[in-house]
Amino acid sequence: MGRRAAERELAAAIETWSRTFQDVGADLYVRAFDQRGIASLSLVKFRYFELIARAPGVTPAEIADRMGVTRATVAGVVGGFIRQGLVRKERSETDGRVSHLFLTETAQGIVDYRRSMYLLAARHVAAALSDAERETLVRIMAKAVKSNGKTEEAGLHPAARRRHGGVDMAARDAAAGGARDHGR
Repeated sequence: MGRRAAERELAAAIETWSRTFQDVGADLYVRAFDQRGIASLSLVKFRYFELIARAPGVTPAEIADRMGVTRATVAGVVGGFIRQGLVRKERSETDGRVSHLFLTETAQGIVDYRRSMYLLAARHVAAALSDAERETLVRIMAKAVKSNGKTEEAGLHPAARRRHGGVDMAARDAAAGGARDHGR
């Protein structure tokens, strides 16, 4: 197989794998929210929710930087989370101008449910693989994630950011009266 054909085959496999688990993840959150009588979130808002879940105490400014959106956009999304009882704000003890964001017990229950369902899904995948295949898969996935510059400490991957050529897409769309949802 030629290099381009191999790259296309790999790209198709990555896309299929990614979409499958993105769909599973979104479905798990929808179920978890529905079970608690909470309105579901858009996929974009799931990204904000995930960031707060992965980085307890994150500030709205840090979220704006990681997501590539304005602080006003973050304030709107976080305000909605607070009204839904998903996030709470705590003022910094050292700088009263800074707020840190944390999940509420309800939201943490949603995250815990999703993680338990991922574990269940992993068990099903693992059952179809030998020990050697499972080890190889984990090693390949870790290498792919690392090569993509995506780590938990770094937050969301820059490709997920809503900036293009330094233009804030949410602000541009809002100014143009666009209907795109970039986190609001």
